[in-house]
This record gives sequence, structure tokens and C-alpha cells, in this order.
Amino acid sequence: MKIKGTVEEGLYTELMDAEGDEFIVNFDFDGCATIKTSELRYLKLTSEMLNDLAYTTYIADKKYNNEL
Repeated sequence: MKIKGTVEEGLYTELMDAEGDEFIVNFDFDGCATIKTSELRYLKLTSEMLNDLAYTTYIADKKYNNEL
């Protein structure tokens, strides 16, 4: 997953779920990820996708804390 944006304006990534639906994940400064799903009824994520999202959230938090 590629992290986009800047620390000043906010970090995010664009993803596709297991069924091919695209969505955006915003990374907050609190070690959390906000998944925007306004046009979707549900997301279907594999365990690998969830692990990748958790790791990407960790990396985004490191960027916010100037550790990378």
C-alpha cells in the first residue's frame, strides 16, 4: 500500500477490496485509520489485506511522528 499526501495535509491511501470496489483510507494522527465507504454497502477484505492495512497504519503513524 502506498501512502499518499503530506503530514501537514493528511496521509491516505487508495485501496481496492477483494471484490474490486475502490475506497479511501485516511490515516489519523492517533494510530487509527478511517475507511471512507459512503458509496459502498460493505467491504470485503482478506486477512492479508487487513494485515497490510494494519502495517500501513503503523507506518503512517511513524511518518506523523517524524520517525521515518
